[in-house]
Amino acid sequence: MKNVFSIVRRINDAGYKAKATIIEKNGVNKTGIEVFVNDNSGLIFYPNEYWMDEDEFVNHIIKTLKKDGDTVDKLKELVNTGIDNLKDKLFICLQPYVENPNYITFPYLDMQIYIRLFINDEMSTKVTESFVELWGINEDALFRMARENTKKSISIKPIGMALTDLGMGIEDLEDSHIIYPIVFTTNKYMYGASSMLITEELDRLAERIDSDLYILPSSIHECLLIPEDIVEDVTSLKQMVLEANEQEVSKEEFLSNSVYKYMREPYKVYIAM
Repeated sequence: MKNVFSIVRRINDAGYKAKATIIEKNGVNKTGIEVFVNDNSGLIFYPNEYWMDEDEFVNHIIKTLKKDGDTVDKLKELVNTGIDNLKDKLFICLQPYVENPNYITFPYLDMQIYIRLFINDEMSTKVTESFVELWGINEDALFRMARENTKKSISIKPIGMALTDLGMGIEDLEDSHIIYPIVFTTNKYMYGASSMLITEELDRLAERIDSDLYILPSSIHECLLIPEDIVEDVTSLKQMVLEANEQEVSKEEFLSNSVYKYMREPYKVYIAM
């Protein structure tokens, strides 16, 4: 196991400002090393996520800092450009409930909604109150903007289809080719479980297959949809979710142990079990 304090000391000796810190990541506390690239911004590295010895890890951090130092400055510059330049980069996301987060959240069933700003396909950040103050926009307006972007990016595919088919729409489904469950996510795939918040798209699919829908939270990145009329026992769905979360889903990507249901009447999602 790497010695966090030894790594911090070596990074400081290399001329950077580093400290050990505990970071909440999707509801899980993780030990990280924060290295500041300027007075206000820093990068977080998680030692236990790297299969490297201590020397290799220190060299990796220094190399990354040299390459990505400008990226943090670009993030700061982008945030400062104002909301008009960021409208298309905001998306709603789902996570487990977190007590007193330092970013904007909205309650949703037994989970939380938050807003994520995507800089590019590799870099994103959670929207904080300081962002909202800087942009001069209220939280509800920001939520509506992010929700609309998420709605436009909905992706749906039968579970058996290749990942290259991400980006399909409901109208692309052919009855003879539907294999359940259906993967419901966004075309970015990352943080795509928020697709379940777009009830009008759930309604379109429910009408398309003429059935209410059970929603299984596969991870923070996607959810699985199963028509109610082919489910004999909801308990079996609950067991599927529990087993998948225990055996396949990492703590950082865990969303929920609940099974949800979308009902066309009264046009809402609720906790089924």
